[in-house]
Amino acid sequence: MGETPNFHEDRMTKVMTVVEIPDEKPTIEGDVRDHFAVGDKVNLTCTTPPSFPGATLSWIINDQEAPPTFLHEYAPEKNKEGLIVSRLTLNFELAPSHFISGELRLKCVASILTLYTKTSEHSQQVPPKPEEPPVKEVRDLPEEGSLTTNGNTGSRSMWASFFHVLVLHTVLIISAHLLH
Repeated sequence: MGETPNFHEDRMTKVMTVVEIPDEKPTIEGDVRDHFAVGDKVNLTCTTPPSFPGATLSWIINDQEAPPTFLHEYAPEKNKEGLIVSRLTLNFELAPSHFISGELRLKCVASILTLYTKTSEHSQQVPPKPEEPPVKEVRDLPEEGSLTTNGNTGSRSMWASFFHVLVLHTVLIISAHLLH
């Protein structure tokens, strides 16, 4: 400008980042069973909704960050709008130490800078062991109308057994009178 008064001008350059934050939380895909047990393989993938920049993912096992050996990170995928989908797989074999007081909690955490943090969680309580049914003794049933006794492998008719008991009582009574 050529006129008076002279104006001072400042020029500054700043980098501005435009951020696209998703409304949804990440999803957990894979073999999400009702109940995992010791020795089972966990193979779960956490996927974020499209965002810019892409979300940073982590897996948490019972409030502890999963070791890097349990993780497989995929290259971020750009969709046609230029937004990024992030994926992280958790893959390991369950040990007794993964069940704390009978509970297993697997959590996927997605974050973008300090603007977005959302989690998805899979947790389970170990179901109580079902009570074992009482052991039932299996025996062959005697023929209908017969009476069996322990130590007697055969079966007698009810009348024969009754007669046997009657004779035995009679012999005992006669023996008792003879002894007196």
